[in-house]
Amino acid sequence: MPPIRWIADAHAILRAADKMDWDRLLARGEVLRLLLPLRAALNLLHFDYSVPIPNETLRRLNAHRPDAAERLQFLRKIYSDDDATLLDALRLHDQRYRVCIDEWPEFKGPIGFCRYLQREWQLDDWRAVPFVGAEKVARRAVRTARNFILPPDRRPPAAGSSSIPQIARQPSATADALRSASMAWPCSSVSANQ
Repeated sequence: MPPIRWIADAHAILRAADKMDWDRLLARGEVLRLLLPLRAALNLLHFDYSVPIPNETLRRLNAHRPDAAERLQFLRKIYSDDDATLLDALRLHDQRYRVCIDEWPEFKGPIGFCRYLQREWQLDDWRAVPFVGAEKVARRAVRTARNFILPPDRRPPAAGSSSIPQIARQPSATADALRSASMAWPCSSVSANQ
């Protein structure tokens, strides 16, 4: 669904509802730990699109102080690092790490960031982080090189996008070299589940 379409859907639902049970909505959002996305959505609808939402509901949502886990979950949903540049992905991880260090003491200290990445990447041991990180950097570099070399109509679809049928053609020698380099990466045996 296109990102902006939910605004029209939400506006139509709120307009069609005779009486919205705002207390129930907030209670359900609290149970599901979705008050941050709810706050962002309702504030946007009210202030940018003039959707009538009771001031008391907005006040209660804006007064909510989420814990680090809820903030981290929200950051993961709105900022995906799949399509981010390497620098942006590092910034995202740094931002998420700073959210975590106040509540999880194991993330403090010299190896705290490695422990954070161990948890984020679901690794058994923090010492695998440099190898998995190097593999992720190499894969991103290969993907960037492919996108640079291949014309736009021949590029593989981005992560999370719908797959559009590609025109079959013989890969160039450069594309073959990139493909074999990405498969021969020495850390490829380190998986996210090890």
